[in-house]
Amino acid sequence: MITNVGTHSIDTQRLFLHRFEYSDNASMRKYWVSDKNVQSMYRKPVYTTESEVNELLDRYIDSYQNEDYYR
Repeated sequence: MITNVGTHSIDTQRLFLHRFEYSDNASMRKYWVSDKNVQSMYRKPVYTTESEVNELLDRYIDSYQNEDYYR
């Protein structure tokens, strides 16, 4: 049986993964959510404005309350 523990940070010498934060907005738009080719692979819409990405971040951040949510 799997015990869910939610999304935690992972920090190594070469990689740092953390929960999404509103300060990630510009990087998200620059590197993937505004790219139709990337988003089409996930069957997700393209997000181009700061407010659209903030709405997406609202969903991500609110979901961290659930221990079975990983993103």
